Amino acid sequence: MSHPCKAGVPATSRRKRCMPVSKNALSRIGQFGVVIMLLPMAGMAFQAMADEHRVTGDAPGAFVVEDGKVDPDTYEGYITYTRVCMACHGPDGLGSSFAPNLVRAAERRGWADFAGTIAAGREVQPGQVMPSFADDLYVMGNIGKIYSYLRARGEGGLGRGRPRIIESVQEEAEPEEAIPEEAGQQNADQEKLDQQEGVESKDPDRAGKNQEKAKPESGEASTTEASTTEASTQDEVEE
Repeated sequence: MSHPCKAGVPATSRRKRCMPVSKNALSRIGQFGVVIMLLPMAGMAFQAMADEHRVTGDAPGAFVVEDGKVDPDTYEGYITYTRVCMACHGPDGLGSSFAPNLVRAAERRGWADFAGTIAAGREVQPGQVMPSFADDLYVMGNIGKIYSYLRARGEGGLGRGRPRIIESVQEEAEPEEAIPEEAGQQNADQEKLDQQEGVESKDPDRAGKNQEKAKPESGEASTTEASTTEASTQDEVEE
């Protein structure tokens, strides 16, 4: 097959098939090249977004995950889960041979169902029953934090193992100035003294009794001084 730009091909055909590339085509090629160059940067931005997950608010199950670190409540949820739930449901909420995967359970069930199961218990399968924790104040006081931890494991992409707390969030949660232990003890002692003085000032009888107790001590002191003076006088007379 002959090339369209070779001799023997009509001029009109050569003009149609061998026309130079238009400016619009060059512009499109340039735009395509820019897109290719920006793809790695977009991937980095997407990865940065993937490393940060936030479900904030006052509703149970809120959590923050940044680079494998979590907010203090989610961390406390991990601690509570490890102490109470891990023996049956396995490390990191992944379940065991006789207890279900709680990471999936937190994703599928809502907060009410999750909290109700912990409080009332549930028959997992015939012969296997999850006990009720309604009488366990520690567990009941931390159900929301357990829920946050399990949601962070599932929706937040939190990895296995003990997480660390986000430094910025931890600094905000800590008091600005910590009172030293000795200073705290001194403050407590001073408060006790102030309370005692306040009681004595309100109770005249008690205050009077305290004064009466103090009087003999002063009388004894004056008697001792008088005896000492008399003895010294006798010594001078004998000399």
